[in-house]
Amino acid sequence: MGFEFAGDITSETEVDRLLADLDDDDGSSAVAPAAGAGPALLENMVRLWINERAAPELLPFQHNTVAALRDILEKQQDELDSREFSTPDDAFIKYVSQLELERIRFVLRSYMRIRLRKIERFSQYLVTDPEQRFKLSDAELDFAEGFQHLVGTYHRQSFLDMLPADMQALDDPEMIGRPPMKNAVFCRVNQDVGELQISPRRVRLVAAAVLILATPRLTGVCSAYSETIVMKKDQMYLLRYSSVRGLVEDGTVDLL
Repeated sequence: MGFEFAGDITSETEVDRLLADLDDDDGSSAVAPAAGAGPALLENMVRLWINERAAPELLPFQHNTVAALRDILEKQQDELDSREFSTPDDAFIKYVSQLELERIRFVLRSYMRIRLRKIERFSQYLVTDPEQRFKLSDAELDFAEGFQHLVGTYHRQSFLDMLPADMQALDDPEMIGRPPMKNAVFCRVNQDVGELQISPRRVRLVAAAVLILATPRLTGVCSAYSETIVMKKDQMYLLRYSSVRGLVEDGTVDLL
């Protein structure tokens, strides 16, 4: 059972700081986006945003995509602000263009807010596990360490100092909150995967362990005792997240 605050302390100021700190991260030398790369970058950013929102764990931070999209946003905003719009038609074009920029900013900021909420919830797990630390940007890691320090200080001052010394530790494995990796998720396959191994127990515990939802209608349901499923491109499945975790990280599968 992990400790966590009841409220969400994520603020817009913190989101702004993390986005601003991207240029100071180790990945700041990312290659500048090529001309005309904006639509592809936005499409990829929306995909990353949806995956982050649907995944029960924190996914690796995509520095290059976020930094490149921010660079395009800043350039487009500077160009929009520098142009003169003297006619009603020009003013309408400016209005629509500004709406589009705000839509992209919303995706970026929502992506960061979702990550911050997960960092707050699983801060101790993220800062103590070496594998998890690599999923954070430099700014996110600073935030996670600072947040966990505040949580530890609060618990010690509130009640831990009153307990026997052998009961004051916060790093007991049972005390560290971890993501619910067994949660069921909907996913779409981007390329043929072939057979995916699923244990019989998992299949029985998840209702209709895999629902193959091919557009436009349900095409089949795997046997409740099958140990494998055949994942085909463009089909959608309902699976435990732990079964498709690796496929999500390499881009073979997207969450919905």
